Order: sequence, then C-alpha cells, then structure tokens
Amino acid sequence: MFNLYQIIQGAQGGQAIGNLAQQFGLSPDQADAAVKSLIPALSTGFMTKAAQPGGYGEILGAMGDDQHRQAYADPATAQDPSTQQKGSDIVGSIFGNSAIINQVAEQASRFTGIPAATLEQMLPVIASMAIGGVATTMHNQGMGGLLGQLAGMAEQGGFGKILGQFTGGAQPAGQSDGQPQAGGLGGMFGSILGSFLGGQPGAGQAGATPNAAGMPPAMQAGMDALSKMFQSGVQPVPGQTAGGDLGDQINAILRGKG
Repeated sequence: MFNLYQIIQGAQGGQAIGNLAQQFGLSPDQADAAVKSLIPALSTGFMTKAAQPGGYGEILGAMGDDQHRQAYADPATAQDPSTQQKGSDIVGSIFGNSAIINQVAEQASRFTGIPAATLEQMLPVIASMAIGGVATTMHNQGMGGLLGQLAGMAEQGGFGKILGQFTGGAQPAGQSDGQPQAGGLGGMFGSILGSFLGGQPGAGQAGATPNAAGMPPAMQAGMDALSKMFQSGVQPVPGQTAGGDLGDQINAILRGKG
C-alpha cells in the first residue's frame, strides 16, 4: 500500500519532483528534500484533522474534488492558481491557522536550507497532489465507490460516536508495514480505524463480518487503505512529530483551545 511520499513520487507520471523543482526554481534534489520535509507535517495534520468532529468528512470531501485528482496527474493543473487556492484551503483546514503553517515552513527550512517562503508556497501544491493521489489510488484499487459512501457516513454523523472515544484520550505511538508514522497521532489514528475495523485480524477480507459499527467488510477495507495512505513514509523533521510541539499545537487549535 502506498504512503504519502510514494504517492508524490509517482505523481504526474513519476515527474512530480522534477516539475516541482522547475516550478519553484530548485534542483531535483532540493525539491525531493522539500517534499520529504513537508510530508510528515501534512501527515500529522491529516491524522489530527481526521480525529476531529466533522474532520474526516472534510478530508473525504477534498478527495472527491476532481481538480485534486487532475493535479496528481497533470503538472499544469497542479500549477493552476485555482488548484493552488484549493490546496491552500486544505492546508489551512488541517493546520488550523497561519502560525502553524509558518512553523512547518520554518522547521523545514532549517532542515533543508530552502527559504521558508518557498516551502510555504510549495505546501498547497503538495497537499493537492497528495489528496488527489490518495483518491486516485483508491479508485485504481476499485474502491472509488467507497469514498462516496464514507463521505456520506461522515456527513450524517456516523463517525461521531466512535471518534469521540478517542479525541480526548491518549495518543499511543505505532507503526504499520515498517513505515515511519507521525508519532503518537499515528497510533491514535490507527486506534480510530481499528474501531471501525472491529479490532479483528483480517478485517476487510472476503467473508469478514460487519463490526460493531455496522460497517460492511468492503467499507472496512477502504478505511484500512486510507489509514495506510495517510502515513508519511519518511522520517519527520525534528519538531514535526505528532508527539512534539507541532502535533500538540495542531491538536489545541483544532480542538478550539489555540
């Protein structure tokens, strides 16, 4: 199963890193370093947002926007101002305010040597391609129809009771498939999804029974796939781990305490 970094690597026919380099006046190595420094923060933001009431629905809604899927496939669409605005909306939604966005860019700048202003401009483009890539991957794996069902369930508040069990609790660390996760929030996100999956080995496989939430096996498989694709796939920049300053601040802001 792909993670966010692998999704960006495969975007635009495998040329996304080079296209980002050209767009922002960087070398390919610099563009790759920029992506690696920003993806863990995006992963943290997506995971944190998904744990908030209504947050999962917002993420699924963005995944349903064809413009993001086109940005994943086509550099011209990714560079279009209207796409970048939609990417900015995603970034603003998952990070909560401009102070967090600035912090993400500053931390990544110290790690890469790339100006923070450039990294901040790259964030919406990368976010759009990432969301579009997750949606495209789901469609390519025959799970496109599930996205609409999950979005409908989120809009109707079907996730609320289960999410409420986790949004005020501890954030255990966790890993899956040997890929680095965004610290504690990765474990929390896995716990949330585990409740949908019924906590049973093999959930989502043929013949699996609906879990306590009444979610059928196919939908369970879709949730499991999403949980893996929202993992970053790279080590986070110091300070961007979900158990560190960034994760704490995003949590506080999205909970209305920031």
